[in-house]
Amino acid sequence: MLQRTPRVALTLSLVLFSLTIAPALYSLLANPTKPLLISSSETDGPFPSDHMHPSVRILPPVNSPIPAPLNHTRHRKSSYHSHPVTTSTLRTQIRDDEQRCDLFKGEWIPNEESPYYNNATCWAIQEHQNCMKFGRPDTGFMRWRWKPDGCDLPIFDPNEFLEMVRGKSMGFVGDSISRNQVQSLLCLLSRVKSNFQ
Repeated sequence: MLQRTPRVALTLSLVLFSLTIAPALYSLLANPTKPLLISSSETDGPFPSDHMHPSVRILPPVNSPIPAPLNHTRHRKSSYHSHPVTTSTLRTQIRDDEQRCDLFKGEWIPNEESPYYNNATCWAIQEHQNCMKFGRPDTGFMRWRWKPDGCDLPIFDPNEFLEMVRGKSMGFVGDSISRNQVQSLLCLLSRVKSNFQ
């Protein structure tokens, strides 16, 4: 039995190495232009979430009405239609946007178009998830959207999404977080379609 213990320990060590350190080294060596991000713990902030990721700012819940948001729609229309767009110009613009865009750095900004659904309008929200029913007095927490640094995320379009996944299967693997993502997706899609398979 004692002779097998070193073999088991060696095998276990190799498995752990291949599942943890090897992927980190691969991502570092495969793409040397992007630095490996190692987050340091910063616990001196006013909110408990400050130690999670130094580039993400989470704002406290808002009890007052949402402040007047920036009018992004008017700016987008004028900037998109002011110049004729050619295929090569569009490719260059997309490439530039991809280089400048970091989805993990940014801030939460007010969103006048939200909420897109609530407890009364979406059948996928379960009773125990109904914050308003259990006494949450404010709705300000539903009126924000994520704005990454260097780019702008488009608002989710249920019709476009349904067209993209037409005839395809989709699966979510995980725990209750994944279930919440499925529920949110179904709520967003229920604005244009009521029954799903």
